[in-house]
Amino acid sequence: MRANSSQFEKWATRNSSTQIFANISQEEAMINLERNGFSRHATSQSNVYYFEKGGVRYNFYPRSTYRGMRDVKTGFPLAEILINEDKVGIKIRFCLIK
Repeated sequence: MRANSSQFEKWATRNSSTQIFANISQEEAMINLERNGFSRHATSQSNVYYFEKGGVRYNFYPRSTYRGMRDVKTGFPLAEILINEDKVGIKIRFCLIK
């Protein structure tokens, strides 16, 4: 499934990052980024990767630990977006686990 055919649900509270719930797997999102010219990098942490292209960076984590928003389930894979090394306050939660 391509990311442009997915459904997204945006959710946030006043003091939290914008939460985007994607109905694709984290693996599919990573493949889509590579297809669109992002370079993949491993980190020293197990199963943590980041993708970069033109000042945009996506950090991918194997599961969220969640510590701030009520009614957000933990354990789902997660990505956060940085632009020019600054967090933009967007987290993508991948609810489809493969």
